[in-house]
Amino acid sequence: MRIIGLAGWSGSGKTTLITKVLPSLIARGHRVSTIKHAHHGFDLDQPGKDSFMHRTAGATEVVISSARRFAILHELRDEPEWDLPNLLGKLAPVDLVLVEGFKRDAFPKLEIHRAANGKPLLQPDDPHIVAIACDTALPHAKVPTDDCFAFAGPLLPIADMERLIAERVKPVTETERVALAEVHGRVLAADVSAPLDLPPFDNSAVDGYAVRHRDLDPKSETRLTIGGRLTAGLAAAQPIRAGETVRIFTGAPMPPGADTVFMQEDVRAEGNTVVVPPGLKAGANRRLAGEDVREGSIVLPAGRRLAVPDVALAAAIGLTRLDVRRRVRVALFSTGDEIVEPGAPRPAAALYDANRTLIAGMLARLGATVTDLGILKDDPAALEQAIADAARSHDLVLTSGGVSTGEADHVRSAVEKLGRLVFWRVAIKPGRPVAMAVIRGNGTSGGTAFAGLPGNPVAAFVTFARVVRPLLLRLAGAAPEALTALPVRLSFAYKKKAGRREYVRVALRSANDGVVEAVKHPQEGAGIISSLTETDGLAELSEDTTTVEPGSTVGFLSYATLMG
Repeated sequence: MRIIGLAGWSGSGKTTLITKVLPSLIARGHRVSTIKHAHHGFDLDQPGKDSFMHRTAGATEVVISSARRFAILHELRDEPEWDLPNLLGKLAPVDLVLVEGFKRDAFPKLEIHRAANGKPLLQPDDPHIVAIACDTALPHAKVPTDDCFAFAGPLLPIADMERLIAERVKPVTETERVALAEVHGRVLAADVSAPLDLPPFDNSAVDGYAVRHRDLDPKSETRLTIGGRLTAGLAAAQPIRAGETVRIFTGAPMPPGADTVFMQEDVRAEGNTVVVPPGLKAGANRRLAGEDVREGSIVLPAGRRLAVPDVALAAAIGLTRLDVRRRVRVALFSTGDEIVEPGAPRPAAALYDANRTLIAGMLARLGATVTDLGILKDDPAALEQAIADAARSHDLVLTSGGVSTGEADHVRSAVEKLGRLVFWRVAIKPGRPVAMAVIRGNGTSGGTAFAGLPGNPVAAFVTFARVVRPLLLRLAGAAPEALTALPVRLSFAYKKKAGRREYVRVALRSANDGVVEAVKHPQEGAGIISSLTETDGLAELSEDTTTVEPGSTVGFLSYATLMG
């Protein structure tokens, strides 16, 4: 949810501008809400109204509802005034929130300035003012354009990006029944319930001797007669009798009446008898029916991306096929006049295209069906047509290159003509210019998802892992899978800007004290592909981190985790 404030002195025209801008934004299909801060007490109801009486009688909240709208009146009384983040949390999801007031808060603002008011500009004292709207020229005003706002607005935090993906993208709905041998990596379409207990019967956990615990002397050795022999796959012909033991092997069903198993190395065999020691607890070395899975319980929930153990569990309860969602269909191409196919003649100023190979491999590991559309040159009309054609038969159109701010970066422009841009710039490094949109096509939500990655290979890799991966899992109908970073000690110092999450390529090594530590790759450029092959994963530095020193502990994400 993007936020822009309108700051200005009283009488500058903030409300007037909002009422002029709102219809235009709504006409373009944007959902917009507003928040206004009042410096004085105010009432929305009047004496004599029922709601007024409810409120003044002591109600914490009064909800007024009709067929056309509803309002919640919350009485703060002795509570502190709510800040902007709390108020934003009360809003329904929208594309944009226009905020009037809260001018001391840190968020991007447009200053509204009217010279006739005789008031000074707010901008010199507020670094968060990104533009000024005024009724006269201000030749000496200098609006800052730092890294956060240099290209069309603030960067989108990763948490907000993930929320937008969940809101705007709907999973594929078609399902298919697939044999167990072919379901690895597929997304389960429905809950799987166990048709039987697992294990289906009480059985021995060891090779040894099954006994009735009540036959044992609790203080001294007990001699028992061997009354039978059971191996896995055979059931006892009769119950165990008093004073007997049954020779039993791992996995064999417990003979009726037996409740405990001695390990063979703990007993002494003497002819057709065994001598067992005292002290073994009742039920030892016995596996109970249903101790793993109970009949009727849900063993695999819908949305599970099936791993090898999941498939093994399905086999263990006797299933041969599972209902899964169909694979996500992805159209993939690279853009740019500067890249050529590997193996083709390479002009002096050209590079071989590595991104499609990189991205196709990551898509395959996530179970997608990929259509490789090759390389598209920097021709705006051709790009628009190619994206539109691909959208008709795919769930996701994925490109690399062409989403930055250069004159020859035409992908973003084409996407905006074909649909609606959800976000363009994410607070992540490497990989800030990454686009996600919903465009006209054949998608399940009335459109086809689009993702545009940066052209530099390392940036494409990182943004795929942090943007495309959750997008693809959402399309596949998979339950959200958080990337869990493991703690690792750093061997290096590093500085970064606040407000964005940064990923540093690192290799792991064992330090002299035996602790695993991360070593930064010597080259940081987003185009250095060897920095991926010579490292083990990414050190993740949070948005509020600005400096780390040797010995600091940060999160580490292995490449296996990012690509799995």
